[in-house]
Amino acid sequence: MKTIKRKTEERNKLLIIGLDGATPSLINRWIDELPHFKEIKKNGIFGSLRSTIPPFSCPAWNCFMTGKNPGKIGIFDFQVGLSQFDVTSYPLIVNLTYQDSLTFWDILSKASLKVGIINVPLTYPPTEINGFMVSGFLTPPYALDYTYPEWLREEIENFIPDYEPTEFVEMTSPELMKRGEEGFLEENLRCIENTFRITDYLIQNKEWDVFVAVFTPLDRLSHYFWHHMDKEHPKYNSGKAKKYGNVLKEFYKKLDEIIGELQKRLDEKTNIIVMSDHGFGPAYGYFYLNNFLREMGFLEVKKPGIIEVIFGSLFKGGKKLLKTAAKLGLLELPFLKEAILGEKSWIRRIAPKNIKLEHPYMRSRSFLDVDWHKTRAYAFGNNKIFVNLEGRESKGIIKEGKEYEDLVKELKDDLYMVKNPLTGKPIFTKIYKKNEIYKGGYTKVAPDLIVMGEEISFKMGTGKGEIFEFPGLQSGDHRLEGLIMMRGPDIKKGKKISAEIIDIAPTILYMNNVAIPTDIDGKVLKEALNIEYKIEYQKPIPKEKELLEYSEEESKELQKRLKGLGYM
Repeated sequence: MKTIKRKTEERNKLLIIGLDGATPSLINRWIDELPHFKEIKKNGIFGSLRSTIPPFSCPAWNCFMTGKNPGKIGIFDFQVGLSQFDVTSYPLIVNLTYQDSLTFWDILSKASLKVGIINVPLTYPPTEINGFMVSGFLTPPYALDYTYPEWLREEIENFIPDYEPTEFVEMTSPELMKRGEEGFLEENLRCIENTFRITDYLIQNKEWDVFVAVFTPLDRLSHYFWHHMDKEHPKYNSGKAKKYGNVLKEFYKKLDEIIGELQKRLDEKTNIIVMSDHGFGPAYGYFYLNNFLREMGFLEVKKPGIIEVIFGSLFKGGKKLLKTAAKLGLLELPFLKEAILGEKSWIRRIAPKNIKLEHPYMRSRSFLDVDWHKTRAYAFGNNKIFVNLEGRESKGIIKEGKEYEDLVKELKDDLYMVKNPLTGKPIFTKIYKKNEIYKGGYTKVAPDLIVMGEEISFKMGTGKGEIFEFPGLQSGDHRLEGLIMMRGPDIKKGKKISAEIIDIAPTILYMNNVAIPTDIDGKVLKEALNIEYKIEYQKPIPKEKELLEYSEEESKELQKRLKGLGYM
């Protein structure tokens, strides 16, 4: 197709649809049953979008919105690293104020374009933009300040009274344990329908030049329903497969319908991008990194006193009792959960101070039991290992230089030796040093090693004390290869591309003829476009950074819910 040269003031509208966890190989497998995906692929661009390493929604969505690697924006995971907060307090959950960078919609706003941002993860608290915003995943439960402008919340809730921007649907919540997979599926369908209705309403009733909407439930269903369609998976059950084997395909068909409906609202001059933050594949088991580090002598724990043993047992017993009560339907008794595990329960009232600091669901992740004076390395976050570095960690013991480098090499060598006990194959396909992935001012607080592997999920917790667990609760996990599709008057036709998630932001700026800050890492996907501007650059735009920390109650609730989704 011939490249079009346009006047600089001419711009076409742009709709970006994010599908958390959408996988190109599955779309290709089912393409004949996905007419709108098929049409975009035929008449536009289709390809893989490489995620962050490791491929987790945080920081992938942050890199999507900024065009920068985590080393420049200061977000590496859902939690702030241990070196950045007091280990005896609750871990800090990140939010948008922790991101030390403007987003592409901030830059578009400064260029006087109108933007609409709906349900993008990690956009709480919403910021002032030239347009409107509804924050998404990691909005605190029951938050009222999830929109910009503030008055938009009332308009949304008048339209959908039960709208929840948080969209947490935890398979391990007592309610869904009672309702089972059917209830889990129903709740995710409700969430996606609400997101569609709000998106559809705002597209039609608000003024915008660039509109971004993200649909997150596919990620959760891929975690928990993968084995029903995978006959090679150890959790596969032919009986359950008859009922749930097509759940993921049907959900892709639902997303296909949503794309088709939203396209009906667009004129022929509007461009569309469909993308995901990562893909999915099978997960056959768990590997508990901290248990391995402890076994190998890198991490030491203090021997628990009799008081800790007693109260630890009470907490664990209370959790087991709660699960049993859920199965029996006894959670209808409103006093039961609060009496056993509530913040004012009798167990908490009489527990020692260090025990009170621990959330009952987070016992294995409190790090209060670690003997930091003897610990050389620890795992924290998804697929991440930190050296207990002197001058960075509050109780660091490893000196920078040769001692640090020798320890990193020792860790890598030992990790590469680990084999899957079921297959005999190494479980780690690649182990990265921080400087191989991250660049920027925040690299100093980044994890020192990032581990990658397929078919095994790497957990920082302790589970039941084992190193391996087969199978894990989740049967699917993230993969690097996400999705990118593009179609419209500014897009080439029938072309396959490979791109990175950091390429989206500069491409959007370029399509709108807005100068790109020179500190952006991504590149413009000119091979996908049939328009031609001279790429203009501008100096980096500093962000006014004022941290908003979640309250202790919000932090604990978000931790519990992230654990229920398998991210902690």
